[in-house]
This record gives sequence, C-alpha cells and structure tokens, in this order.
Amino acid sequence: MKRLSIIALIFAAFTVAVAGCDEDGPVGGYSGDSDSDSDSDSDSDSDSDTDSDSDTDSDTDSDTDSDTDTDVTANPPSYGSGTTMDVDDMADWINSQRQGYEPHDRYWGIPFSDDHFHAVVTWPIVMTWDDTAAAIAQNEADSIASGNSPSLISVEGGIIYISSPCTAPHMVHTSEETMSSVNPFMRMAAYYHDFGGAGPVLDKIGIGASDNGDGSTSWVLVFN
Repeated sequence: MKRLSIIALIFAAFTVAVAGCDEDGPVGGYSGDSDSDSDSDSDSDSDSDTDSDSDTDSDTDSDTDSDTDTDVTANPPSYGSGTTMDVDDMADWINSQRQGYEPHDRYWGIPFSDDHFHAVVTWPIVMTWDDTAAAIAQNEADSIASGNSPSLISVEGGIIYISSPCTAPHMVHTSEETMSSVNPFMRMAAYYHDFGGAGPVLDKIGIGASDNGDGSTSWVLVFN
C-alpha cells in the first residue's frame, strides 16, 4: 500500500505539472540577469519538444493525414484590394518582427491584462510554416468573413482578438491596419509572445486571410 501511495503522489504531481497554464507565470519567474541561462534552458527544451514532435509525426502520419482531410478544411484565402501581401508574405512579416524584437523581454497572456513581461525564452524566434495551423487559421477567417464573431477574446474593444492564455494553438485575429509594430497589442500578442514555460512550447505558424468587402483584409495568426 505504501508503494502504491508513493506512485499515486508522483502521478498527481506530474498531472499538475502538465495541466496547462501556470497562473504564476513563466517557470522560474522574471529574471533580467538570467538571459544566458534561459537561452540554454530554451535550447534544451525546444530540442526535446522537437524530438517529440518528430516522433509523433512518424508514428501517426496516416492518422494526421486523415484528421487533416476530414476535420481541418479551409477555403483558399481571400484578400482585400488594400493589401500587397499574401499569407506567405505575412508569415515572413511576422517572423521579421519577431527577429527585430528578439532582444525584448517576452510576454504571455492577454495584452495589458497584467504585468506579464518575463525573460524566459522557450519559443523559437523564427516560426516554421505549418499547413495544419494555416487551415485552422483560414477556417476562422472564413467564419469571420461570413458574419460570425471571432471565437477569441476581444482586447481593447476589438483592436485585436486573442485566444485564452497558455493554450495551444495560440491564435490572434486582427486587421492589416493594426499589424504594425507601433501597435503594442500586436507586439505583446505575437512579436515577442512566449508562454515562458507557463504553457506549451509552440514553434509553428499558419495564417488565414479574408476580404472584408471594403478593401481591407482580416488576418488570423495561429501559433501551434
């Protein structure tokens, strides 16, 4: 009985550790002097995550393909006449912004909801394109284009919409006008966003777009 109790305690502790968003924030907390430490931790974490991703892909290729075909479908993106970018260009833009803000502290959570700046880097700066994430993003963009409200949390009266903190996938919906790096909401939500260990490590990006009918374009970013 004693041995069973010990095993149960270990299992319970593991369950709590992986249960999702840590309301206390990034693991290790904020430390402006620990950049080199957090970088090395980030490398080891991302390596293990990458390994597990590749293992999952190799084990479940047929399942993933089947799921993608049946559950994740999307129409081709549509663009307003005011944009000069397609989804590939936008992905490059997002990655260029993340590279530009690489020296900046990271942020997790809803922009301006609390003091959620930290220095624990777990996400890669440059995200890899992912077709499944793009299909999720395009489905959301299509839904919005058809008149539905975004299935995300409205921030500052709809300047942007964002998914719940520390959840995968991490989603952001906005118009092209608010994508500029002068918009602090976008900076916090995408350009230096990182759960910092309070949620899963996300290393992929997919983007959807829809024509608003007035020359503008709605964009949906999915980090997965």
